[in-house]
Amino acid sequence: MTNNRRCICDTANFPVSRVSMLVFSVFLLFLLLRNADIAASFVRDSLSLCANKIIPSLFPSIVLAELIIASGIDGAATRLLERPMRTLFGFAGEAATALILGALCGFPVGARIAASLYDRGSIDRADFIRLLTFCNNTGMAFMIGTVGSALWSSRTIGLMLYVIQLLSAVLIGILGNICKKRKQESTPIMAVPPKSAPISFSRAIANSANSMMMICAYVVFFSSVIGTLGILLDRLSASPLLDAILFGCFELSSGMNAAASLADAHLGIFLSACFAGWSGIAVHFQIFALTEGRGISYRPYIAAKGLQCLLSGIFAAVWILFLPSSIFAPSTAIACVNDTFPPAYQHFVWIIFAGALAIWCFLGTQKMKNFKKIR
Repeated sequence: MTNNRRCICDTANFPVSRVSMLVFSVFLLFLLLRNADIAASFVRDSLSLCANKIIPSLFPSIVLAELIIASGIDGAATRLLERPMRTLFGFAGEAATALILGALCGFPVGARIAASLYDRGSIDRADFIRLLTFCNNTGMAFMIGTVGSALWSSRTIGLMLYVIQLLSAVLIGILGNICKKRKQESTPIMAVPPKSAPISFSRAIANSANSMMMICAYVVFFSSVIGTLGILLDRLSASPLLDAILFGCFELSSGMNAAASLADAHLGIFLSACFAGWSGIAVHFQIFALTEGRGISYRPYIAAKGLQCLLSGIFAAVWILFLPSSIFAPSTAIACVNDTFPPAYQHFVWIIFAGALAIWCFLGTQKMKNFKKIR
C-alpha cells in the first residue's frame, strides 16, 4: 500500500518541464518521420553550410583563441585593462579576454573563457553569471565574411551588424554593472600550473575540434527541425517573414540566410541585427552544455539575450533610417534598398522600443529599491 502511494505521489510531482519536453519530442519525432525526405534535405543543406561557411570561418579562430588562453595572456590583460574593465563592467582585467576573444572568435569562445575563469577561482559565481550575459557573441569572421560577403554581398552590412551587436553587448555589460548586487563573499583564487607548449597545442586542437563538432551538431539538428516546421507553415500558407523569424529564433545561421532572402532588404537587415543579438536557441543550448555542472542560473543569460535582441533592433532601425542607401554595396540581394523607412516593420521598431523602455524602467525600479535598502 505504501509503495502504491509513493508511486502515485511521484507521478503527481512529475515535473511539468519533463512533460513538456516529452510532448515536444514526440511531436518533433512524428513531424520528422512524416517528412523524412524534407528533413534529410535540410540536413544535407546544413552540413553544406557547416562545411563551406561555418567551419572555415570559425575553426581557425577557435584554435587561435585556445592557444592565446594557454599562453597566459590573461595575466597581461589584468594589468593593461584593469581600469577600463573595473570602470565599465566591474570585473578584473583578466575578464577582458572573455569579452575580446568572444567578440573576435565568436561563440562559444567567450563562454568557455568565462567558465575557465570561474573554474580556477578568478571570478565568483555571481560574476560568472554576469559575464556570460555579454561576452558570448558572433565572431568577426562569421559576421563580416559569412553574413556580409556571402549572404548580403556587402562587407559594409556585415561590419555594421557586427558593430551593432557588440555595442548592444557592451551596453548590457554596463547596465549589469550598474544593477549588480554587492558581493557577500569573495572566492579565493586558485593557482593553475602552466602546461608545456606541445600539450597546450594538442589540447587547443582537440578542444577546438570538440567545440566545432558541438556547434555543427546543433546547427544540423535545429536546421532540420525548424526547416521541417517551416515546410509545415508553408503548407498553411505562412509568409516568408514568419519563416525567417522562426529560423532566427532557433538557429542563427539559418535565420540569417532566411532574412537575407526576404524581398524587403530593410526588413532583412533589421531582422539580421535582431537575430545576431538573440544568437538563437541552438547557441543557448551550446552554452548550457558548456557550463553545466556549475550550479548557475541561466535566467539572467536568457533575459540579457532578449534585451540584446531589442537593443540591436533599435540600433539597426536607426542606422537604416538616418544613413543614406549609398553605403550599401550594389547587389541583387539589396537592390530594393531606398531612402524610405518601410512601413512593413515600423511596428517592429515601436514594439522593440517600448519593450526596451519597459525593461529599463523595471531595472531602474529594482535599483532604487536596492538603494533604499542600503540606506
